[in-house]
Amino acid sequence: MDDERSIDMHNHQIWTEKASGYNHRGFGQGMVQTLPSIDSIHNEEKVNTISINASGDKVLIGDCKGSVLLYSLDEKGQHLENTFKFSSAIIEVIWHNEKFLVVDEVEGVHMYCQNGDVEWTFNLEAGGAKAHIQQQITVLDGLGTLRLLTFDGKEHATKYQQIISFEPLQDGFLLLTEQSEVKKINSSFEEVFSREQRGDIGEDIVHYGQGLNSTWFVAREGHALVPGDEEA
Repeated sequence: MDDERSIDMHNHQIWTEKASGYNHRGFGQGMVQTLPSIDSIHNEEKVNTISINASGDKVLIGDCKGSVLLYSLDEKGQHLENTFKFSSAIIEVIWHNEKFLVVDEVEGVHMYCQNGDVEWTFNLEAGGAKAHIQQQITVLDGLGTLRLLTFDGKEHATKYQQIISFEPLQDGFLLLTEQSEVKKINSSFEEVFSREQRGDIGEDIVHYGQGLNSTWFVAREGHALVPGDEEA
C-alpha cells in the first residue's frame, strides 16, 4: 500500500504512516485488516507549511520561526538531512523537481538546491503571502500584488494588484480582488473573464475555486437582491 502522511499543526508533529495489510482469517476468508505503524517527527516550533516530493521519500517542513527542515524518509524512519534558516516565518515550501521553493513573510521568494545552495532570490518589499507552481511560479505578496516568475527567477511583465487571494485552475487562475471581483486569467497571465461585484450594497465572496472538469464556482454571501439568476 502507498504511504500516507498527515500533519498536526497544533501539536507541531508530522506523522508518516506505513500501512501494512494481512489476511485475518478470523474475519472470514480473504478479508484484510490494515494496521498502521507510525513514525512521528516532532518540531519544536509551530508548523506553517509542509511539502512532500513526488517520490514520497523527502519532506520539507517550514515553521513560524523561519526554519525549513529537510527530512528523508525510508523503512527505518526519518532522517534530518539539512536545515535552512530565514529571517521571518515561512509561508510556503514547494518542491520543484529536485529543487524547492521557499516563501517567507519578509524577504520574499527563494529557490534552493537540497545541498543548501541558493539558486536565486526574488525580493518582495511586502514579503510573501502565497505561492503556487504550475508552468511557472505564481506569487502573491503582502500588499496584494500577484506576480508570475520563471523558474530562473525572472518576473513576467504583467502583474495584478489589489488581490486578496488566488486559486489555481487547470488552465490558469482565479483571482479575488479587494472589490469582490472574481477574475479568471490564463496561464500566460492574460485576463479572460471578470465577474463584477453584484448588488447595490455589494456582497462577500466566501469561497471560489475549481469545479468539475473545466468549470469553476463562486460562493457568495449577498446583502441585496440582484438581477439575473443569482439572488442573495
